[in-house]
Amino acid sequence: MPSLAGTFSGILNFPSGADQVTATLAEGNNYSLTVQTTLVGADNGTFTFSGSAVANVMFVSGSVNGNPFSLFGYFDSSGKYTGTPNSIQVFDDNLVNGVYANYGLLVKQ
Repeated sequence: MPSLAGTFSGILNFPSGADQVTATLAEGNNYSLTVQTTLVGADNGTFTFSGSAVANVMFVSGSVNGNPFSLFGYFDSSGKYTGTPNSIQVFDDNLVNGVYANYGLLVKQ
């Protein structure tokens, strides 16, 4: 399992608008994952997400300004799929018209 711990940043395009995101990931026991985020843009503030990470895939949930979010991410260490090494492609974990919305890319700092 790749270590997902660390700080990642980038722009994510949420339904409310674009945010510059800084996310600090911390892995715990039994595949647990905590993500502390700072958002600047359409949503401003610090928000915590929690969930799990197995291999290169993570699922987290939380809320931003009272709006619930369920997200999943794919960690790409080589950049083969995302085009950027050590990055996480972030998606909405809820299907809309059969599609998972692609919110953007976070890159390890």
